[in-house]
Amino acid sequence: MTAAEGTLLKCGGSLLNHPDLPRELTDLVSGFSCPILLVGGGAAADVVRDWDRIFQLGEVRSHELAMKSLQLTANLLVELIPHARLCCSLNQIAGLVSQNFLPVLDPVACVNELQQRTSLPFPKNWEMTTDSIGLWIAAAAGLQKYVLIKSVSRPQEWSWDSLSTSGLVDAEFPRTMSRLTSPPEISWINLRTESCVR
Repeated sequence: MTAAEGTLLKCGGSLLNHPDLPRELTDLVSGFSCPILLVGGGAAADVVRDWDRIFQLGEVRSHELAMKSLQLTANLLVELIPHARLCCSLNQIAGLVSQNFLPVLDPVACVNELQQRTSLPFPKNWEMTTDSIGLWIAAAAGLQKYVLIKSVSRPQEWSWDSLSTSGLVDAEFPRTMSRLTSPPEISWINLRTESCVR
């Protein structure tokens, strides 16, 4: 498997309170030949937002703590999905997929690895959530497909700017898209209804 053959699926943190998430996510990823999973922060990231408000941590330190909260949610899905395995390096992906495991990215390790070989800016602020982190990882790793798995449906005619203004993707998403000469093919799935928009 090459990087271009993988599909990065970003599971939104809003789905971490969905009781059927393990089963529905397992069913969903089974439809992809080389799925790679990234998990949002959900309530864990919201705790960091609260800490920033209380202790004035600043965007950079808050961002770094929020990235670590994604390690917590990644480990949660590894516990919930029997064939999921934590993936701390992109070099591990092919081996895990060949053994029929689902790679769940440790975003801190993977972003650190990719920053060594890409010039694509990686902003450290609250406007960059896992929507944009996933897009950044997909682009930096040369993945051709990126799937946003959310709790809401995407209005079909809306641009990324409109989606960002409405809060359906983060504010950094359209800016990251504008920097990419060859963005991945992006799909959007509302897991609560399982509707897909490309």
